[in-house]
Amino acid sequence: MVAFRSTDTSGRTSGLLLRCVLYCLLALGLIIFDKRYDHLGEFRRFLSVVAYPVQIAVSSPFQGWDWFRESVSSRETLRADKAKLEAELRLANFRLHHRQADRYRAGRFFLAGDAAHVHSPAGGQGMNTGLQDAWNLGWKLALVIRGAGSDRLLDSYEAERLPVGQFLLRYTDRLFAGFARVARGGFVSKMFKTLFVLVLLPRAMSSPKRRARAFRIISQLGIRYRSSPIVQEGKPSLDNGPRAGDRLPDAPVTVRGQPTRLHHELIGFRFHMLLCGPETAWSAADILGLEKRYAGLLSTRHLSRAGSESVLCDPTGSALALLGVRDLAVYIIRPDGHVSYRSAGASLDGAVAHLANLLAK
Repeated sequence: MVAFRSTDTSGRTSGLLLRCVLYCLLALGLIIFDKRYDHLGEFRRFLSVVAYPVQIAVSSPFQGWDWFRESVSSRETLRADKAKLEAELRLANFRLHHRQADRYRAGRFFLAGDAAHVHSPAGGQGMNTGLQDAWNLGWKLALVIRGAGSDRLLDSYEAERLPVGQFLLRYTDRLFAGFARVARGGFVSKMFKTLFVLVLLPRAMSSPKRRARAFRIISQLGIRYRSSPIVQEGKPSLDNGPRAGDRLPDAPVTVRGQPTRLHHELIGFRFHMLLCGPETAWSAADILGLEKRYAGLLSTRHLSRAGSESVLCDPTGSALALLGVRDLAVYIIRPDGHVSYRSAGASLDGAVAHLANLLAK
């Protein structure tokens, strides 16, 4: 990492850190996700940014997205002859580490965040991963401490989050290695620029589906726990929709005639049983009995095309289709928004048994 002070031709002086990585990531985001711009032209400009990191570092301080877009488009603010390096203020070595703990739990001890995995900052994945580690462990730990959850919940923390850390290390390592090869120059760098960046990647990212998939990976919204020991596919099974362990997709619904979102209605520190289909398919007494048994731990909502005031109404059927529901289905959603259990039909037997394995009631 290098910190220095630069003075442009107008005499203005500013202190700054090298911001090459930040600008490269912003340029990549502009290229991939902004549909208003020509991808090939933007990739050529992106290469010019990668090729002149010092010019970026000594340019004007970052002034927002519009300024950055203009800078990438016109190169005027990136010209090295408009800046003068006066003196070094600080020099330091930055070492990259790719390490992961073998275990995330040992009895009463748990590891999360940087204590569990250390990796390259490439891709900006570290903070989100640490937060998701803490959230995954937090709701489970809270239930067990309250005496409302079984120890199986705590065992599932490592089973769910350790594979995510492994993928993260592979992903960031490959991403950084790619940037390093480009920065070193030579034959590999030339081929990467001319073939992959200018030809293959623009074509690949021209697909909305591929752009959406890239966004889900970077945002970590695509993380799923299908192999977790505490999620279950019930019988009869659903052919489509999010599987047990997947994040519940969001969809527009209405409550009492007011528009809202499925995620908004299923928030709170508890499990949510989502009964998909007409209200009359389930016994009100059975549902009330479950809610009393798991008081404060379980809430029940109906998702249907029409119904009473408390029903999550889906008049177009879009939410039901997103969940893979043709007729009737039962979903149990965890406090972290992932599907804990699902089955087709109206039977609650599988759902009741699943809850009994997780909750101490």
